[in-house]
Amino acid sequence: MPPTITPPETIRYFERVPDGSVLSLTVSPPAGAFTSHATLAATASPEQSWADAAIRPGSQQAILQQGKAYIVTVWLTFLAAATATVTITITRPDQVTHSKPHQWTVTGNNGDVVRLDDIIRMA
Repeated sequence: MPPTITPPETIRYFERVPDGSVLSLTVSPPAGAFTSHATLAATASPEQSWADAAIRPGSQQAILQQGKAYIVTVWLTFLAAATATVTITITRPDQVTHSKPHQWTVTGNNGDVVRLDDIIRMA
């Protein structure tokens, strides 16, 4: 049986993100039969790689800059039946959450690998 992903869209978008906003990524629960790994890629910048220990329980953060486009890619690898929750939040410089946080709940079994992408376009 394939993994269950809620919501089912594995690619999501943040639009018109203000310069200087902070991206936060968390994966939970802190213990469970899965591992996680994430990358943050930005135009004209080296890719950042975040290991399981950095994002679970997290949060791993990055400051977003005007003139760039970003993509956060999260991989979940299941070692047994388990449920993982991935949450990506963007906080504007005025400390207000930009849009609604993106959250996925993924239920998988041994051997399942799930990829989730969040594309961020700056204002």
